Amino acid sequence: MEDRERLAADLAELPRLYAEMEYLMGPVATGPLQRVSGTRSTDRAFDEAAAAARSAIVGVLASWAGVAVETYGSPVPERRVPELAAFLARHLDLLADHPAVADMAGEITQVTDGARRIARPDGARRVRVGACVRDGCGGEVVVTMGGGGADGRARDVRCGAGHVWQPHEWLDLRGRMAAAEPARAVRRTLPTRLAAVAVGVSEATVRKWASRGKLTRHGTATRAEYDLEELTLLAAG
Repeated sequence: MEDRERLAADLAELPRLYAEMEYLMGPVATGPLQRVSGTRSTDRAFDEAAAAARSAIVGVLASWAGVAVETYGSPVPERRVPELAAFLARHLDLLADHPAVADMAGEITQVTDGARRIARPDGARRVRVGACVRDGCGGEVVVTMGGGGADGRARDVRCGAGHVWQPHEWLDLRGRMAAAEPARAVRRTLPTRLAAVAVGVSEATVRKWASRGKLTRHGTATRAEYDLEELTLLAAG
């Protein structure tokens, strides 16, 4: 059971790590950015290690998704990390009985640990949550959670062009971003347990946010799911 929980948590985390490493792979616009203690500089060169780790993630997930397709006749998922990870998560109960499940768990844990070391050398998580809402700005808003600071919880919300939001502005930012992009092509949602794992809070906290209207409940009447980007901004507040 513990190994299955670890595997489920890794599959929930891999899409976010994959996105974080994309953020590391190329330069962003320089500007009047204040560096947060324990974070990387915003002037970045192409990160070959991040590129290699992203490639490894795709390869491992696609390989084991192929095993599931061949073994159980499931429809072939798109070769994209969110879809591959979600596909494997849905098939965990079946894959638990596969003779090669230990190999699968070991490979997925290896690429997850490797990606985490590259994306978060200081323990901070960086999540891209959408386009900047400032007029005329084409930057992408990035949330930095954890790492640095006297209490180990320094957090930061800013875009690549230099716009910064203070903690009391973050929930308003979330609302403005949702209003500006009402029809986002891909909504990444997670069930309650994995949503809690993804942002480092308890399941009770996720349910409390939803019951108080702070977090949008998706899914069905019997299965709640929550948007990962909305969770990230809320957890950072």
